[in-house]
Amino acid sequence: MRYSSIILVTLAFYACADFGSEPGIQQLVGTWQIERSDGSGQYLWRDELTINNNLTFRNRELIFDASSRQFLGYKSIREGTFELGGNVFELRTKKHAHTSEPYAPELIPAPVNEYVWQYKIVSLGRSAMILRYICQPNENCSGGVVVYTRV
Repeated sequence: MRYSSIILVTLAFYACADFGSEPGIQQLVGTWQIERSDGSGQYLWRDELTINNNLTFRNRELIFDASSRQFLGYKSIREGTFELGGNVFELRTKKHAHTSEPYAPELIPAPVNEYVWQYKIVSLGRSAMILRYICQPNENCSGGVVVYTRV
């Protein structure tokens, strides 16, 4: 029992360890996800964020059947570029596709007027990234926190 506690503490440390006060792009590169139930128990929702070396990103909302975990379709897809300044991570959406239905079997992103999402990187580890949304002036929001795990 004592050894399993030591192992769990060690794993938690490495999963959530910060890379320093200012993360680098290489620590962000990869695919990150958030997965949760839609609330009805019918669907499983996954937010998948892929960050590339060439300063581009792709963010997909994927919908799965909750019981079989079979992929059903997409809720939205965003593509664009990103910037990293200190611990502020800024996503600049250039293309977007979205459906008002629960999901669509296919979505093709089309060019849109650029819009920006800013996040403060609260913590960045090998397997977890915690971001806090930065509310813009005159925006009605609470600055929610999201926790991504590395795929």
